[in-house]
Amino acid sequence: MEALANSLEAAEYLNAALEEGDRALFLSCLKNVVQAQGGVDKLSKMSTNDYIQDLIRHGQQRQQSLKLAIQEGINSGLSSRNAQDILKETKAQLKYG
Repeated sequence: MEALANSLEAAEYLNAALEEGDRALFLSCLKNVVQAQGGVDKLSKMSTNDYIQDLIRHGQQRQQSLKLAIQEGINSGLSSRNAQDILKETKAQLKYG
């Protein structure tokens, strides 16, 4: 629930819920996002410009993190593992944290 305070995480969460095509699920997820972002009062006071600036700021942070991860991968050199094993390990890490 704490991750939903991040606007980008919240947007991804809502998009995933929307893709399910279940209105009740989407509304439940929307309620979770509103609560995580400070409630209806706080969100209603936030201007569209503030929200867009927040999305941009988080997007820039995510882009910087991605650039650092790519550079770390480049700096690590070649691996003795094959692509299939690396993909399998990565999927397991994503699934189990």
